[in-house]
Amino acid sequence: MSIRFKTIFGIVLIQISALVVVVWANLDILSRSNNRMFDDQARAVATLTAQRAWSAAKDSPEVFDAEIS
Repeated sequence: MSIRFKTIFGIVLIQISALVVVVWANLDILSRSNNRMFDDQARAVATLTAQRAWSAAKDSPEVFDAEIS
């Protein structure tokens, strides 16, 4: 193998390695972002549900039972 071929092969290998690292890092960031988004959505739903149950409990026990059923 000539030195020119080894050099080109080395450069291509380094570029592919860099691309793999960048893609992996982006997928990791995307995964963390999605987890945070799902956690925020779950908190929002829990808060809204708790507020509705609290409002129903203040009205009457029957309204509360109907709300949580």
